[in-house]
Amino acid sequence: MMRRSHSIRNKLFIIVLSTTLVALAVALVGNVAGDVWTFHRGLVAEMTTQSTLLGRMTAPALAFDDPKLATSNLHLFDAWPNIEAAAIYDDQGKLFASYVRPGRARYLPARPEADGALVEGARLNVFRRIAGENG
Repeated sequence: MMRRSHSIRNKLFIIVLSTTLVALAVALVGNVAGDVWTFHRGLVAEMTTQSTLLGRMTAPALAFDDPKLATSNLHLFDAWPNIEAAAIYDDQGKLFASYVRPGRARYLPARPEADGALVEGARLNVFRRIAGENG
């Protein structure tokens, strides 16, 4: 018995179907990557803004050496469930005040780093220098 080879029509159908599936897969990966990038940029911008606002609120506590007020200000982060910890360091780099969400592991950098955002695994660390009213 002779084997019947696939018709040209079936071969074209398989080629078109394969190309369409590859194009859909590439579009899906591109779309997901774009969404993740946009989400990441938005989260970094939001956390940078929050840390800048907190820094402006906390500048007087640093100026008057009041860690109790600074800690109280840090507890405003209770309103943001995704923020696990926050810290304020003095101008010598020593821990001045800290906040760790109850039930979460305590993670605070030993020393502050340069202004910016750093992603470590699933953790986003934002560092902002606290300046007084004029700077």
